[in-house]
Amino acid sequence: MKETIIAKFERQFRANANKLALTDYSTREDRTYLKLAENIARYHVFFDNAGINRGDKIALMCENSTPFITAYIAIISYGAIAVPILPGFNPIDAAYVINHSDSRILVVDDHIWEKLKNSHFEHLEAVLNPRGAKAYMTRSEKMRVAYDNLFDDFDRRYPDGFTADDIHYAPVNDDDIMVISYTSGTTGNPKGVMLTAECIYINAQIGDDWNFYPEGTRTLDVLPLAHSYAAIYDMISPLSMGAHITVLGRTPAPTILMQALAVVKPKIFFIVPLLIEKVVKANFLPLVGKVPFDVLREKLVGVLGGNLEQLMIGGAPLDPTVEQFLRDINLLYTVGYGMTECGPLIGFTPCSEFKQGSTGRLVPALQLRLINKTPDGVGEVILKGKPVMKGYYKNPEATAQAIDADGWLHTGDLGYVDEEMNITLVGRSKSMILGAGGQNIYPEEIEFKLNRMPYVTESIVFDADGVLKALVVPNLDEAQKAGIDIDAMREVMAKNMEETNAKIGSYEQLREIVLCAEPFVKTAKGSIKRFLYPQNAKLM
Repeated sequence: MKETIIAKFERQFRANANKLALTDYSTREDRTYLKLAENIARYHVFFDNAGINRGDKIALMCENSTPFITAYIAIISYGAIAVPILPGFNPIDAAYVINHSDSRILVVDDHIWEKLKNSHFEHLEAVLNPRGAKAYMTRSEKMRVAYDNLFDDFDRRYPDGFTADDIHYAPVNDDDIMVISYTSGTTGNPKGVMLTAECIYINAQIGDDWNFYPEGTRTLDVLPLAHSYAAIYDMISPLSMGAHITVLGRTPAPTILMQALAVVKPKIFFIVPLLIEKVVKANFLPLVGKVPFDVLREKLVGVLGGNLEQLMIGGAPLDPTVEQFLRDINLLYTVGYGMTECGPLIGFTPCSEFKQGSTGRLVPALQLRLINKTPDGVGEVILKGKPVMKGYYKNPEATAQAIDADGWLHTGDLGYVDEEMNITLVGRSKSMILGAGGQNIYPEEIEFKLNRMPYVTESIVFDADGVLKALVVPNLDEAQKAGIDIDAMREVMAKNMEETNAKIGSYEQLREIVLCAEPFVKTAKGSIKRFLYPQNAKLM
């Protein structure tokens, strides 16, 4: 590897010292690359004086913010290991991650610390507010003195003021652990995915190779930066290329998101399918056939800020109707495939080369095989290569289950590939149902269709003694507006089941829809905890 991600930070921060690096959308506060580097240097002074060593773990549990970005980059550029925790983790899981990771410091937002502060922490020596206003806790005298004297110590280290020439970061080796990202999972305790410096570099370099962020390019962060997908493509990659990041810093409700896009006017935008699907379905699909496609394209680009050239979609399958609409209006987009254990990217194709319906082409740094293939070519995706995690932190059993003796990572994803290594996914092996005739049934494919039926919020398809049923959480707010009572809702769902069955194979037919009174329990990442159902469903 010619250059590490840390070396790229050092080079770009110096070269772009007087250009904008970060903007807080809510406060409109700007930070140049030099100011960002100065704030990073304050962390480094504190780490030095507090006795933080290379390889020590530092946890972060914050909403998206410029202080979160500063703390994250400060940790990895010091040679310590970042342990980002999604702010939606429940306090029990969060405390488990902090303890299990052996984190010495926690950087946490006020409102999150209020929920955590009564937890038992085994290794924490300090708990810090990311905005530098206070330390919630310092257990050791060394930590307390280092924090209390931080500003004086910083001034002594840089008596003439901090300049671009003072930007120096710790060298890293390719094999050094840089991030431990805990997956929320659907069973058991969270597992700590150990990602190396080379893994982070390879993922971020994809953005550089395809020129996602030319220097000065403006981008908008809306996805959770504690997750590997957003961490790479909404934070690490743009900063390593000299781009200007605006952090939304709040839940990306459609109205707020559209306002922010109008201000930032990004050329490239990373988004999850649900957000773009809501916009297209509500505002554009009803106009198809009534308004020319070029007018619809101009209108959608306008909604997305007026300057959009590429839409980068990941995290889940894209609704085929919405995907076809994007094709029809000639808007460049791509759908990627990844998982935390690969840091995250597995499949990616530039927008101009993207194959409709796929999840991108296998990235060059990985090898892919399909095992246990069915006659129609569907098999479990297994991967090998430098981006693959080192393993799960302090969990050799789970590591051995995920990575076999030959070094292949078993993803649990089911799919197929074409001659050009474009990947198409059909489901998860763990949730696959074996039909009465030996057919492989992928419940996610049925749920994907059912979830797009009227008044369906979410669903789980399950096997009930050889019969397929679906648990459905209905959209009661919309039903109430339409004057639909519970009896009428059952009739609507019967019609939904009929229409869904018309779109799937004979061996996949649903026999019953069961209405649930409460939303399904989910992980912090938003994945349904399927193992809890149907036995724990509260029925209507």
